[in-house]
Amino acid sequence: MHVIPQIGIGGAEMQLCRLISGTPAGRAEHRVLFYSDSLDEQGFQVYRDSGVVFSRVERGRGGSPAFLWRLTKAVAERRPDIVHCWLPSAAFWGRWAATLAGAKRIVLAIRNTHIDLVRLLRVSRLADGGRIWYLVNSTATAEAVARVIGAPPGRTTVVWNGIDLRERPSPVPREALLQRYGCPSGTRVVLTVGRLTAIKNYPMLLRVAARCRGRLPVHFFVAGHGELETDLKNRARELNVADTVHFLGLRRDVPGLLGAADLFCYTSRYEGFPNALLEAMAAARPIVTARFAGVEDLIAPGLTARVVDPDDDEAAFEAVRTLLEDPAAAAGLGAAARRTVEERFTMERMVEATLGYYDRIMSGLA
Repeated sequence: MHVIPQIGIGGAEMQLCRLISGTPAGRAEHRVLFYSDSLDEQGFQVYRDSGVVFSRVERGRGGSPAFLWRLTKAVAERRPDIVHCWLPSAAFWGRWAATLAGAKRIVLAIRNTHIDLVRLLRVSRLADGGRIWYLVNSTATAEAVARVIGAPPGRTTVVWNGIDLRERPSPVPREALLQRYGCPSGTRVVLTVGRLTAIKNYPMLLRVAARCRGRLPVHFFVAGHGELETDLKNRARELNVADTVHFLGLRRDVPGLLGAADLFCYTSRYEGFPNALLEAMAAARPIVTARFAGVEDLIAPGLTARVVDPDDDEAAFEAVRTLLEDPAAAAGLGAAARRTVEERFTMERMVEATLGYYDRIMSGLA
C-alpha cells in the first residue's frame, strides 16, 4: 500500500507510477492512497493508462483527527503487508495511519536532503516500535535522514531513481520551437526543467542568461510551473533577459524538448536524486549543474557534466560558453552521461532493487 500526498507531475509521483507498472505479474500487488488534489489532470491520466489502482482519502483543510481516522480506516480495510509512505507529508500522516491500522512494516520514503516536517518526523521516530524503515534515493539523503530525523543505524537503504530507456519520445522540432518564441534562426538552446520554487535557485539561471546576452547566440528555456512564476518573470525583466529566457510552463514532452536542446543547465540548491538531470543524461545532453549534496551519486564532475559552485555565475557562464563553442567536448560529456544511465540508472534496476528491498523487509533481513 503506497500512501502519497497527490498524484501529478513530479519525481516521486512518476517513480511510483513506473515502479508499479514495471513490477512483473505475480511479484507484488500495489495499491495507492492519496489525499491532496492536484491541478495536473494529466497526472491522473498517466496513472489510469498505466493500470494503477488508486483511491482518494478526503483530507479537508490541512490535517485533522478526522482525516487521520479516514486514512487509518482506508489502510486497515486493505490489510497491506507493507505500507510505503512517499514524501515527508505521507511519512507523517501515513506512518501514523499505518501504525493505528496495525501495519507491521512501514517504509518512509524521504527523497530530498532538505526535509520538511522535521519536528513531526522526529516525534514519529520515537514511537516506531521497530516497524519503521527508511528508503531514500541518494547517499546524501540517507545522511540527512540520520542527522536530521535520527533514523537508527541499519534502518536506511538507498535505491537510486531509474529511467525507462525503452521509451522513444516524440521530438520537438528545433526550428519550430525557436520560431514560436521569436528566436533568430540558428539560436542555441539551453534548457532547464523543474518546478518554479525557491530551492531550484532560478535567479542564478537568470543571472547566467544575463551574462550570455550579447556575448553568445543563446536563449534559455524553462520547463516547469510553480508559485514563483510571476516573480521570476519580473526578475527576468529587471535583468533585461525577458526576450531571451522563455518560460514554457508545465510540459509533458520533456524528452522531446531535450532533443532540441544544445545544453542542459541546472541550478538547484537542494535535491535528493533529480529526475530532471537523469532525463538530460539519458538524452546525452551536455550538462552544466550547480553543486548540491548528493550530486556525486549521478555525476562524475568533468567527465559526465560540468559542475560549478552554487551562485558562481561566472563559472557557470564559462562552462556554458565552453560547451557551446566546443561541440566535441559537449558531445563527449553527453555520451559519457548516457553510458552512466545505461549502466546504473535504468528503470528495470530501480524496480528490481525496490522489490528486492520489499522481499528483505518481509523476511526480516532489511
